[in-house]
Amino acid sequence: MKLSKTEQAIALLTLSLGKADSENLKPLSIREWNDLSSWLKANDFDPAQLLEERANNIVSNFQSENGFVDRIDGLLNRGTTLAINLEKWERAGIWPCFRKSNDYPKLLRERLKKKTPPVIFCVGDITIADTSLIGMVGSRKPDDDDISFTEEFTNFVVKEGYNIVSGGAKGIDLKSSEIALLAGAKSVIFVADSLLKYSVSGDLREYIQEGNLTLLSASYPEAGFNVGLAMQRNKFIYCLSQKTMIVTCTPDKGGTWAGAIENSKNKWVDMYVQQSDKKGSGNMKLMEHGAIPISNSEDAFYQFLSEKNEQVEPVVVDEVSETVNQSGEILDYQDFLSKFEMLVADRFLPSNELLEQLSIKRKVLFEFLKQGIEEDKIKKKTSPVSYGLNIKKEEAQRELF
Repeated sequence: MKLSKTEQAIALLTLSLGKADSENLKPLSIREWNDLSSWLKANDFDPAQLLEERANNIVSNFQSENGFVDRIDGLLNRGTTLAINLEKWERAGIWPCFRKSNDYPKLLRERLKKKTPPVIFCVGDITIADTSLIGMVGSRKPDDDDISFTEEFTNFVVKEGYNIVSGGAKGIDLKSSEIALLAGAKSVIFVADSLLKYSVSGDLREYIQEGNLTLLSASYPEAGFNVGLAMQRNKFIYCLSQKTMIVTCTPDKGGTWAGAIENSKNKWVDMYVQQSDKKGSGNMKLMEHGAIPISNSEDAFYQFLSEKNEQVEPVVVDEVSETVNQSGEILDYQDFLSKFEMLVADRFLPSNELLEQLSIKRKVLFEFLKQGIEEDKIKKKTSPVSYGLNIKKEEAQRELF
């Protein structure tokens, strides 16, 4: 597997190499790599130059913190270990896809933005990740009703031309991908761990070779099961999908619940949940977090596909006080409404222009917009996303006369 010098540097600095990692030699986190790569770009350096002898001089100008230069030097000196691992992974069909590459899944970059992993691992045809995917998540121990719902729903959406993205865990995730593949559709499985093990699985290999199944992972390909990795994987399923269906979950705990709450906070995609009043189920409780209930019927499935995504822009959490705008002025909801009404008048404006005109923090803006929409005072258009006054029909009719 041939990597460019730039790719070698990025891989050495950001990838875990299993036993080669140590407490004092941890790969750079996404935030650390973003900070370093932004600085390199601003100063006209290419990451490839870090492989040269003057790497220490470059890095010391960026970060003089004790131990950081030594850490970078140690990570860059793992070249032999990286080469051995790449050769082993290549034999299993595993290859690294870099964030800067045109092959990198577009929706991941668009939705995760600065949280996008610099490198993910792939097995199979990565272009499947850019097709119309429906996310499927749920319990590892579904009951008969849950399995029936999964079968009927999955068969319905693939018949309508969609493919499936799941996490590949036993239960709903793996079941939905299997149903899609058996029906002749395609699937992406974004695994949390053990990509090497998945890649050589006899049950999956045939679909990979036929070009119908793609395996992706943001973790070290030989990593064993880890709860933290499983939790981190959830966001990739949501961000690769057009919409995500939650078949079943346990309230307030477990990976399925955590993934739904994370999507609710970040507003990546619309999420739906199987209608269920079973004892111990968290399905209906997810409605409090924006999940839309869906019954097991063809009419409901058609409704699922026909409802247009809102394309809600992600909320960027700011550490500054949520009620203070950029000029330091306290801004409450009523003050916002009066300024919003004067600003939009008879037009709709996108959020970036509202941010600029109102000089308000992004998180505050989206909270106030959400409240205004819920109170029917603000209307949101989805193509393109923009906001204006919600003029009721009676008022509109009066204005016509």
